[in-house]
Amino acid sequence: MNRPIVNVSFRALALAVVAALAARAGAAEAPPPAEERIAWISGPAKVDLGSALAEVQLPETLAFAGAADARRLLEAMGNISDGSEMGLIVPKAKDQDWFIVFEWNALGYVKDDEKDKIDAQALLESITEGTEKANEERKKHGNPALHVVGWVEPPRYDPVTHNLTWATLARNEAGHESVNYNVRVLGRQGVTSVTLVDEPKPWEHACLKGWEGVIAKRRDSPYESRRSRHWLKMKCEASQELAVGGFTDPMGRRVGLGALLVGYYDGDDFVFAGKVGTGFDTKLLLALRARLGALEIPSPPFTRGTGLPRLRVHWVKPELVVQV
Repeated sequence: MNRPIVNVSFRALALAVVAALAARAGAAEAPPPAEERIAWISGPAKVDLGSALAEVQLPETLAFAGAADARRLLEAMGNISDGSEMGLIVPKAKDQDWFIVFEWNALGYVKDDEKDKIDAQALLESITEGTEKANEERKKHGNPALHVVGWVEPPRYDPVTHNLTWATLARNEAGHESVNYNVRVLGRQGVTSVTLVDEPKPWEHACLKGWEGVIAKRRDSPYESRRSRHWLKMKCEASQELAVGGFTDPMGRRVGLGALLVGYYDGDDFVFAGKVGTGFDTKLLLALRARLGALEIPSPPFTRGTGLPRLRVHWVKPELVVQV
């Protein structure tokens, strides 16, 4: 059975790091709770994962907990430890909610000759089964049950690095979602697993934090110091859900409709907010026209607002909601 999804209390991890660093500086006034008495190694530092497996070079922004402490932390968060954990890395910054778990399974030499026979559905069922069984332990610690939603990235094998990777989305009973990004490195003596647990939508997270945006690149592309088609800049912009109250006829070579007339509710008033005429392809324009055509009414639903067009316009019941 594959390891279940890892659950986390990000606040508990953050407090543990802060408490450990404060204690080293002589600022702690009282012994921290048991789950906070962790022997954190603060970067910059080189840490050993044990059993001569690997060394990790920690930058100044990260902290590392060894095997025993990693198991204590995971168990305090309601996860079941199987003894394979070799360490755990967390960021020191309070506004970063992710962590990495390292595990080692001494299975002997693992062949990759069945890489083309990976059964994604069977793997997902195995992870789901293990996660549901682990919920009993989570509830004992007062943590909400965690359920696997599905794949974020289905499993794939890289024959060059001998890595098997996948990512799963999970949601707890409180509605919080997290993603487990799993990399398994096949070796001559066993399998090393590296699991990153993070928020599911880093771009949305960046926008909520007030960042300008996020730069992303293709997984298999090299790092470059210039603009490239392999890199993508995703800019954070304000958005709002608005109801469609009408649309205009298309002009020129455009089909379907010209622009959506959108608005929002302010008490009992339906206020005209403006027109949306970009971001549609031909298929979507035709689909919108068909859907809105079934909602047509003889007079405008808007009760307030300025700039409302009067020519080549169709009014509709404000039942369709769009995000702009």
